Amino acid sequence: MTPTTFFRLLHIPIEAKGDALAERIAALNATGAAEETYALDPAAFAQIPGSPFAYWVGDSILRLFTSLAAVQSEGRRVCVGLSTKDDAQFLRLTWEVGPAQLGQRWFPFVKGGAFSPYYCDVHLVLEWENEGERLKAFANKRTKELFGTASWSRWINNWNYYFRPGLTWPRRTTSGISVRILPGGCIFADKGPCIKRYNLLAESEH
Repeated sequence: MTPTTFFRLLHIPIEAKGDALAERIAALNATGAAEETYALDPAAFAQIPGSPFAYWVGDSILRLFTSLAAVQSEGRRVCVGLSTKDDAQFLRLTWEVGPAQLGQRWFPFVKGGAFSPYYCDVHLVLEWENEGERLKAFANKRTKELFGTASWSRWINNWNYYFRPGLTWPRRTTSGISVRILPGGCIFADKGPCIKRYNLLAESEH
């Protein structure tokens, strides 16, 4: 199949995209090369799960998706955690909570954060007394108001993987992915997804 040509103009201001595209097409026709221009068979997208339109990814990266095992395989589980929908009510900084309440009412909470590869202090705690009774009641009330059906699990995800050790990273970043240690005993957020080994600990173990 003849490769398709793609022009990457994401960093060009909207008002200048037309001129930039015309310039790159002219350069490609004249010299056979142009800045941020890619030629590949769109069938190559199928090598990546979900077939994203990642025309800028090189062949060496594409091959990794077929030559290496998927992250979510061989006993590994990729999880997204909970969203409180009201952080002011349910989150505190660790120093705002008395030591006697840690592990009883308030539990360490991982919520993404700044770029920090390998390690980052867990500086937040989440109110999770009685397995998150108050947070679940709040989620039930709000989901019923918004969607017509009470369902705390719409916002509180993968609760059976809370408190297990693993790896975590910020969901969004401008500095590149920064995977860091997720200590045991933590709950994780939707903004701080994680990787865990699901066959190492009992689901009820904290």
